[in-house]
Amino acid sequence: MADDDVSMTVSSEIVVKEDETYTAKFTMSDSGSTPTLSKSICNKETFDADESDAKDVTVEFKDEGDTRRCILQGTGSVSDSSSSISHNGDEFTATTPDFNDQSSSTTFNITQSVTFPGKVTEADGGKVEGNKVTFTDSMNHKVKGKDGSIPMWVWIVVGAGALALIGGLTLFFVIRSKKNKTQTPYGTPVQGYDPNQAFPAQ
Repeated sequence: MADDDVSMTVSSEIVVKEDETYTAKFTMSDSGSTPTLSKSICNKETFDADESDAKDVTVEFKDEGDTRRCILQGTGSVSDSSSSISHNGDEFTATTPDFNDQSSSTTFNITQSVTFPGKVTEADGGKVEGNKVTFTDSMNHKVKGKDGSIPMWVWIVVGAGALALIGGLTLFFVIRSKKNKTQTPYGTPVQGYDPNQAFPAQ
């Protein structure tokens, strides 16, 4: 890498929530004795944050000695998202950003992730861990995940199981109650032969 080349770390995190909203977090950082990032360029205008579908975007710059970070965060509604996130049936579909149009003199170490309310159903080659899929390239990816809702058949099975349990318990107590009624009460003398009593007439 040439002396004037720049190496930066970029992470993009999208978290889709069950209530039809999402959060987006973009972090760019550099390390080394020669600063590349500065507070003056860490703003919404530099990253076209005003053009994003996310609302209430906040920008934070952190200078931690040899490491500098620019962090943008925002929230949005899935229904207001023009193309990056949609909801169809019981699945969300999300598209990650495309970083391929960055300056050729800059080397980017990129991590992108999307987290869904339910399990990932389409990963587009990413690494899946439960309901999260992660990429380590600059390409945009289209991924899908469950919306976290419980299918109707689950409620049917649960309801049928509950009814069967109630019916079984009711039957158990009814049978037990009948058995208790037919048993001889404790302390009641057992009828038998009394030697003082004459034999019945033949």
